[in-house]
Amino acid sequence: MTQHLDDIVSALIVSLKTIRGAPTYWTDLGGRVYDRFYSATEWEQLGDFPVLFVVAPGDESPLKNEDHGFQDETRIRLYAWLRENSEDPLVSLARPAANKLRDDLVLCFDKNAKLAGKITFPIRPYSYALDWGIDPKYAAVSASIGLPNRLFAANLGPQAA
Repeated sequence: MTQHLDDIVSALIVSLKTIRGAPTYWTDLGGRVYDRFYSATEWEQLGDFPVLFVVAPGDESPLKNEDHGFQDETRIRLYAWLRENSEDPLVSLARPAANKLRDDLVLCFDKNAKLAGKITFPIRPYSYALDWGIDPKYAAVSASIGLPNRLFAANLGPQAA
């Protein structure tokens, strides 16, 4: 079944909002998952940490011909900011928190592989990056994923709704 890309991204955001701590996850995002990116210093003025942003960075998305349609894969990037809460300048508390959030993302992708039927094939994680110990105030986690789906002309355009 083909779904509009907005429905797919919305389902991804809903699944990421389930990262709410114990007993399933290490991290509690508190529902702070958004489809608009802010730098850590911008976010400091707007809300609490940790926070996760779901964005389409403009990476090329492959489109393959298939019987009577196409197989599409939209590339999505996730960025998370964590605040460094250590009072000791030589010890990072954000490092283990970033590592746990990375693990939580992997678990979330596994538990929600097809986003409740919104995509035809499982989420494809491509890469993860951890950035801690460089900025004294923040740590970051990023992930690049693919959301594979099938597209058919009958499901596209305003008349498909």
